[in-house]
Amino acid sequence: ARAHGGAILSILHARTKHGDPHVHDFLKSLVQRTAEPMFAAVRRWLFACDLSPYPHKEFFVYLIDEETTTAAFWRDWDVLRPELVPSFFRGSEDLILLVGKALNFLKRCCDGGARSQPQHAALAEDLDDDDLAFRYNGQERLARLVRRVAVAVNGRVRTTLVENFRLVDHFRTLRACLLLMQGDFAVRLVDAIEPHRAAAAARRGSSSSSSSYGGAASVVRHDVWTAFDSAVRASNAVTLRTLDCLRVAIVRGRDDVVLDYEPPSPVGA
Repeated sequence: ARAHGGAILSILHARTKHGDPHVHDFLKSLVQRTAEPMFAAVRRWLFACDLSPYPHKEFFVYLIDEETTTAAFWRDWDVLRPELVPSFFRGSEDLILLVGKALNFLKRCCDGGARSQPQHAALAEDLDDDDLAFRYNGQERLARLVRRVAVAVNGRVRTTLVENFRLVDHFRTLRACLLLMQGDFAVRLVDAIEPHRAAAAARRGSSSSSSSYGGAASVVRHDVWTAFDSAVRASNAVTLRTLDCLRVAIVRGRDDVVLDYEPPSPVGA
C-alpha cells in the first residue's frame, strides 16, 4: 500500500533508530525537513482550525462533510485518521483533534462567524509562544503546549455555553424531569397519565379494527400532552427555564409514555 502524509513520517522516524551515527544523523535531518509541513499543519489547526491547504487529505484530521447540520456537528464534522498520525505524535493526537474541533464549534455553532477571528488571533498571540514545540524532537514541548491550549479553548467553550446559551438551565431541566429528581413533577405526571392509559387500553380491547385503534391512539397523544402540561403547572417544575425542550412521546402499541429532551443548537450539537 502507498503511504502518504503522516504515514511517511512514521516510516522515516522508525528508520532513525540506526546504529550507524552517520546514517542516524542523515535520517534525523531528513525527518526534520520532511516534518515541517506537518508541524505547520498542526499549528494552523490548533490556532485557526484551518484544514484548507490539504486537498489531498494528507493531514491526520479529516473533514467528513462541510454541509453537515449544526445538530450533528460534533459527530460528523472533523474526525481523526489514526493511520496518518505520525508515530512521534502518539499520545497527543486526540487532544489536538479536540482543540481544533472546539474552535470550529465556537466559530460555526455559536454564532461566532467573523467575530471569532479576533478571538482566535488573541488565542494565538497568548499561547503560540514556543516555536521549538513545532519542530521534530520537540514533541514533549508540543504536548505541553497542546494541553495549555486545550484548557484555554475548553474554558472559552464552557463560558460561551453557560453565558450565552443557558447550559446550566438545560442541565437543571434534564436533572429535574428526565432523571426524575423533581419528585412532585414525576408523581403528578404519572397520576395524570395513568387514567388516560387505562382508558386507551379499554378502548383498544373493545375494538379489533386497526382504524379504531388509530383514533384511540390520537386521543391518548392529545391527553398525554394535556397531562404533561398540568403536571408541570402543578409542580415546582414550572420554575424551570427550558421546559420548551421537553418532548412527550408514546410507544405505539403499548401506550408507554416517554420523555425526551431536544435542546436547541448549539447545546444539542
